[in-house]
Amino acid sequence: MILFIINCSKEKAQIPCLAKDMYKSKRFIDNLCCADKPNSECLILSGKYGLIKTSKKIEPYDVNLNLSSLDYRNKITKKIEFTLKKFIIKNKINEIHTDSKDSYYNAIKQSLENINYSGKLKSI
Repeated sequence: MILFIINCSKEKAQIPCLAKDMYKSKRFIDNLCCADKPNSECLILSGKYGLIKTSKKIEPYDVNLNLSSLDYRNKITKKIEFTLKKFIIKNKINEIHTDSKDSYYNAIKQSLENINYSGKLKSI
């Protein structure tokens, strides 16, 4: 099974809503559509919440990992690691596709290394 990890975006809804409806950038919307495939799952990488399901209801926020302290990035990386470990085992994930870059990508990569993930990690 393939896991798509779609990065959040700065452009957000102004009211609480499902994570898939929170982010308004063209990149996010296009990649979310690409992730809607048979035999795949999709999680969103949020600078505030870590990895979240598209169906999770969330509040608007203003957090950018690229501008956050090293301590904060380390805390988010630990949250990502915990979520990935459970999700990969439960869903038998053998390939991960992500549009994440910079601190967001580094958090994913570090988390996968920490859990000894042996599948593929691809950029989309």
